[in-house]
Amino acid sequence: MDCDDQIFNFRGWRVYLQDEHGTSAEAVDRMICLGLSKSARQTGTDAYAAVIVLERYFSMSGQGTEIVLPKQMDLQEKLRKGGARDIDFFPEELEELQFAEFSNHMSVYDHA
Repeated sequence: MDCDDQIFNFRGWRVYLQDEHGTSAEAVDRMICLGLSKSARQTGTDAYAAVIVLERYFSMSGQGTEIVLPKQMDLQEKLRKGGARDIDFFPEELEELQFAEFSNHMSVYDHA
């Protein structure tokens, strides 16, 4: 397990292994078909390969992936509970938090 996996597991985020065999070659083929220059292909291969990995993942609905479990039991428990909710993906929770903070701030003026 590498450092990134440990960070994700510490935060309670699930880490999955996805087969990426052949994605670099497929990425180069795709970029050639798109007419990208050789220099663009040299710098963009990893990004295009990552897109292909994600396309495979979603087209298979995650089947064939393998979850990475941390050795520490407390981190495994965090995975069972689920990770913290990221406000970037749940903006309504940010709005609720901001409204609550605003309400608390206004109540100070009501009592003054």
